[in-house]
Amino acid sequence: MNFGFDIFSVAAVLILYTLIGLAFAVVAWRARRRWGARGLILLWLGSAAVVTALMVALTAFQLDRRGFTPEQRAALPVLQLFLPLWLTALGASALVIQRRHARGQVRFDTALALRAVGALFGGILLFFLVYAAIDMGPAFLR
Repeated sequence: MNFGFDIFSVAAVLILYTLIGLAFAVVAWRARRRWGARGLILLWLGSAAVVTALMVALTAFQLDRRGFTPEQRAALPVLQLFLPLWLTALGASALVIQRRHARGQVRFDTALALRAVGALFGGILLFFLVYAAIDMGPAFLR
């Protein structure tokens, strides 16, 4: 079965994730300044839920276009994959915002945006490393 992965698909995903990270960083900085740590936590949880819902809908749409049956789609754990992924990725970005605010940084700048997006990608990498380790763990015990 051809899933259609090519360099343009990978580039599109990287651009999309970067834009999500930048948008989250800007909104998270404003939420942290306006509502404090509670606002940042609520924004983190809400953003992860919204991005997960959009990713699940987009995945279902793409699978429909590629001819997957409802039974095949149901076998893919997209919600169980995307929710922890975005909680980890956006959580890493939120921690960068929190630390910068706690250190007394007063404005949102390019360096903070780059750190927040870098943390987002670091969170994504961390998620997949842990996911692979958990998934492969029982295989090593046999």
